Amino acid sequence: MNKTVLAIAIGLVSNTVLADYDSISNYQGKPATPHTIEANKAFAKNLPWNDTTAFERQSVV
Repeated sequence: MNKTVLAIAIGLVSNTVLADYDSISNYQGKPATPHTIEANKAFAKNLPWNDTTAFERQSVV
């Protein structure tokens, strides 16, 4: 791909991504969709919540 075309494509994508908010410092995000909420709940049911060994292995600085 031509470097000029690539640079233009990157510029267009950057402007599209940043068009939803004025700056990254005031970006609020979007609420999760119902599908995402349900997927997260289903995933959380399979997590080992009682396994605290990772916390016990953590060294204190």
